[in-house]
Amino acid sequence: MILFTVPSSPFGARIRIQAAAKGLALTLAEPPGGPGSEEWLAINPFGKVPVLRTKAGDIIESAVIQEYLEDMYPAPDLRGTDPFAIATVRAFTRAVDLYLFPALFGLRGAAVGDAGALAGAVAELKTAVGRLARLKAPDACLCGPSLTLADCALVPARFYTDLFAARLGFASPFAHDAGFEAWWAHVGGLPPVAGVIADLARIAAAPKAVRPE
Repeated sequence: MILFTVPSSPFGARIRIQAAAKGLALTLAEPPGGPGSEEWLAINPFGKVPVLRTKAGDIIESAVIQEYLEDMYPAPDLRGTDPFAIATVRAFTRAVDLYLFPALFGLRGAAVGDAGALAGAVAELKTAVGRLARLKAPDACLCGPSLTLADCALVPARFYTDLFAARLGFASPFAHDAGFEAWWAHVGGLPPVAGVIADLARIAAAPKAVRPE
């Protein structure tokens, strides 16, 4: 299978963590023709990454790709073993996508605007993180004792939150929550996660690091 993505993509990163946890070998490739090209739009009309190329065809949208991988390769399970557990993982992942990422990417525009706009964006980000904290289970991982798709989704979001906070001069809201700090210390040491974090850090430190897409 080929995963079309860009190195800085947090949505590609979540799939890479999942694949590593399952021992799946994914070939990583950048969008043919480059993002926004007609060649790439022929593969994904929305022009977004990632896209998973399988023998059956191409699959768009990171959440759908992850569900596909869980269906095709159920062990080890990263989705949940009963309907409620599955719903819990999906709800956390959905909350990350609907509330945390819009607030996080809102920092990009606010950073070049006035101080008031940046303060508003930071406040929105803190609110999103605070509400996610209320969803976290009292375990090592977000939805229980073991890694799930929820962790795969939040790891790159947490990485970029901390990165933007350091660059823009405000305290990462994750650092103020003991539960999230303990979670980060735990999952950051898991091999499937550690490798992806190291890659994101290397890309971010490059002289012309691209922004997350």
